Amino acid sequence: MYRNPATYTIILQIKNAADVLIHKASVSVKALGQQVTPTAIFSSALPDINYLNNMTFTSRSTVPTGTIVDHLWDWADGTTNNSSNSFMPKNFPKVPEDKTYNVKLIVSANSGCKDTASLNVFVPASYNISGNFTAEQFDACTNEYFVFTPTATGVPAGAVYTWDFADATGLVTGSPVKKQFTYQNDYDVKMTITLKGKIIYQTHKPVRAFGQNIKPKALMLKNVVSSTSTKEIWAFYSQSNIPHGYLTGYRWEMPFNRVDDNFNTIVEQEYTKAATPTNYSVRLIVTSNTGCKDTAVANITVPAK
Repeated sequence: MYRNPATYTIILQIKNAADVLIHKASVSVKALGQQVTPTAIFSSALPDINYLNNMTFTSRSTVPTGTIVDHLWDWADGTTNNSSNSFMPKNFPKVPEDKTYNVKLIVSANSGCKDTASLNVFVPASYNISGNFTAEQFDACTNEYFVFTPTATGVPAGAVYTWDFADATGLVTGSPVKKQFTYQNDYDVKMTITLKGKIIYQTHKPVRAFGQNIKPKALMLKNVVSSTSTKEIWAFYSQSNIPHGYLTGYRWEMPFNRVDDNFNTIVEQEYTKAATPTNYSVRLIVTSNTGCKDTAVANITVPAK
């Protein structure tokens, strides 16, 4: 037995009883050595959840003495591949039903010795699914909620829709589904479609929500700044507020067709006294950062001169 692989020259000498060489011959022998049989082993992986029939295979085969020189992949679908590389991608045929392939790997060492490993690879049914979902907003300023409706096509019967609204409230299942967001934010909503407990499609998109309690409350105070026998000046002060968000607009609609859109929280107006007391109305319209509005009206009476 030769321990190491090499080419050895064997010499045969024939001698007589007097120890005289009477013949000599030699021959070369190429020995493979010991521990030259490879051990085949490999694993599979799914690189992209949206392409369930596209897989990758990695050989981790070894040989104690020598090198692995060939990988023969038998995919059990009628096709094979040969490669000196240990990594191999494989696109299995798209089938409408789940299928298990008994994939085999035959590795060859430089010694010519081989070993075989097999692995059952599950390939779920493939569907030509495409599309997304709609997010329809309702009652934005008073009690905002959304209705999420799938628009994906090619979804098989019996599929289940699961929603992740990215607001730490947990997953919701259904189609369509109604959802309220508590706070203003842009949420990356994800829709996952499963069939028989396995993911067959995923998609997502951002949804901008206003949240709850975002309608402003228009409030104002009024008082007389000065008064003479012929004129009176009134001041109006906004006390408006908003639970969530901030105010972006103050619109004052005053008597005599005066409009103030200059984001003023305080306005004044002079009134001329008439022969009899005169009533006037002042309107304040406030707008929030979400575009929601509220209105307050103050009625005043200017006394007669």
